[in-house]
Amino acid sequence: MPNGAENQLNAVRLEMEKLTHEIARHDILYHQENAPEITDAAYDALIKRLKKLEQEHPQFIHAESPSRRVGSAASSKFQRVPHKIPMLSLDNAFSTEEMAAFITRVTKQLKWQEEIPPAVFGEPKIDGLSASLIYENHTLKRALTRGDGQVGEDVTHTMQTIKNIPKRLPKNASAGRIEVRGEVYISIDDFESLNKERAHQGEPLFANPRNAAAGSLRQLDARITEKRPLRFFAYSLFDNHQNFTSQENIYTTLKAFGFTTPPFARCLEGIDEIEDFYAFMTAKRPLLGFDIDGIVFKVNNIPLQEKLGFVSRAPRWAIARKFPAEQAQTKLEKIEIQVGRTGTLTPVAHLTPINVGGVIVRRASLHNQDEINRKNIHEGNDVIIQRAGDVIPQVVQTINPPSHQKPFRFPASCPACGTPVVQEGAAIKCPNSFACPAQAKERLEHFVSKKAFDIEGLSEKTIAFFWEKEWILRPSDIFRLEAQDKQSLTPLRKQPGWGNKSAENLFNAIQERQTIPLDRFIYSLGIPHIGDVMAKLMATHFQTFSNWWQHLHRLMEAPLAEQHADPFLKIEGIGPAILESLQHFMQSPINVEEVHRLTQHISIQDAPGKKERGDENLPLSGKEIVFTGTLTHFTRAEATKLSEQHGATVTKSIVKSTNLLVAGENAGKKIQAAQAKGIEVLTENEWRALLHLQ
Repeated sequence: MPNGAENQLNAVRLEMEKLTHEIARHDILYHQENAPEITDAAYDALIKRLKKLEQEHPQFIHAESPSRRVGSAASSKFQRVPHKIPMLSLDNAFSTEEMAAFITRVTKQLKWQEEIPPAVFGEPKIDGLSASLIYENHTLKRALTRGDGQVGEDVTHTMQTIKNIPKRLPKNASAGRIEVRGEVYISIDDFESLNKERAHQGEPLFANPRNAAAGSLRQLDARITEKRPLRFFAYSLFDNHQNFTSQENIYTTLKAFGFTTPPFARCLEGIDEIEDFYAFMTAKRPLLGFDIDGIVFKVNNIPLQEKLGFVSRAPRWAIARKFPAEQAQTKLEKIEIQVGRTGTLTPVAHLTPINVGGVIVRRASLHNQDEINRKNIHEGNDVIIQRAGDVIPQVVQTINPPSHQKPFRFPASCPACGTPVVQEGAAIKCPNSFACPAQAKERLEHFVSKKAFDIEGLSEKTIAFFWEKEWILRPSDIFRLEAQDKQSLTPLRKQPGWGNKSAENLFNAIQERQTIPLDRFIYSLGIPHIGDVMAKLMATHFQTFSNWWQHLHRLMEAPLAEQHADPFLKIEGIGPAILESLQHFMQSPINVEEVHRLTQHISIQDAPGKKERGDENLPLSGKEIVFTGTLTHFTRAEATKLSEQHGATVTKSIVKSTNLLVAGENAGKKIQAAQAKGIEVLTENEWRALLHLQ
């Protein structure tokens, strides 16, 4: 292959990896932290770009691709509960043409012969927090957030405070298990009143109604939630004892059960009625009294929905038509370059504050140098910005830039440490990952984050304090902090803002985290492309820290030798990019030394073995499974996770120890290989039935 083509493919791979991790970070900010940094429109654009690249270059699809999952992992603050039926996301449409394409896909997949396509049910897309209510014997027993779509957070204690949620269903409802799904929200008037009260009390203001609803629901103390004006719209219903024929039927039943459903929802036939309803809701939007960010269109007929099924993280029978983002004009005062944990330099526009859709906007994302050039962005110019429900919007265009003005250019050296920057694909990076203070502080924040060591009291502000004091410069310093403090002439308790109790609480919190599961330890190291899902897959595969660490060293002995890479390549989702990232990590003596230092202070727990998990009682106990082909109900990573939860080990290749091959659509030669070895082959539905997922 010519060098030019190789370079182009490498640039594509790097862009896909960057998009994957950037979107994952925004998922956590939106779903867990209730602190989004980009607009809905900007997020949708990232997803759309990634999906396009994945279609063109499927060989580079990342195991943790956000195009294949929903939301973000459930928070450790709440009990984590698996959803019996996954809470999926929706694909988006932004134009009449994309809606027409959706209708065409549906009719083609159904082999629809009638002139008028299947009717769809249109309902306002509430901009709130998705939740699931589970009733047993007519009584509300449990309430869950969406979480990552597979596992949600148990928020029963706070959902029970929402006044328009029925605590009991009427006698004519089924006595068995009934699940109702919908959206928790706060009206615009209640949101404004809530923020006025918070301003009066000197408390920080909520950015928008969605953030207020999410922050109010995800409280450990239900008494706080009870004081917040939360409401609930129901739009979905699952009842094993009743066969619903249509979405209309579901809405009628929900209303009969005492639930409030989104207003103006109706059945529509043909693209003309769909577009008329979109225009109607666009006009109604400012008058509703609550935020909506689009309209959800679902095939109305339930049996047709079941026939259409699912793809990736979304149903084939539904789509969300998004509204255009809200726009305003203001001045771009300056461009600031921020340095992230992996060294990427990101430009952020500082704006003259302006009210856009009820939110005061002060900053906007500029993404990279290419976008700055394309939009002809300069400091001091007026710009059009847009937002669609989030805090930090994007710059749409520059207004009348003067022809003589020099374009903004990224600095030649890192603003945090002065090291000359390098370009990797579209990204400009500081290569000084070990001594650059911006990267080092970000790595420390990652190390103590919720999915890693989760050390209470080590916030971003506290990390910055210890960094400036040079008390914590690398992760291992955290576990030496108390010993050093006892020898210090100026101990922590004598520092401004600290006292005996706060210092003691921090030291206790650090001590409590001196034992950590293997997967969380791997994730805490901040190795590029190793997210929490991949860290868990590696931990499950290698079982112990010593085994994982030994194989990393072997990987360095002969990086190109297949026998050294094979233990990693057997793990679903690991490819050249992750192998390269692991090799780069091990090539640094500072990294290796830091891991050694950490192991002197902490205990790393082995990954749960089969006996420890009680797998002997699970349907896939002791089974070694391989997946092949395209799954219609789950992504490959989701199927792997579910199989492991039911006692199995999932590998990438068929070997002597393989027990089962699960074959999806367009399965290849692995079926013949399995049959030749006498290995049992299951369809996806047979595998689902084995796990009681039907």
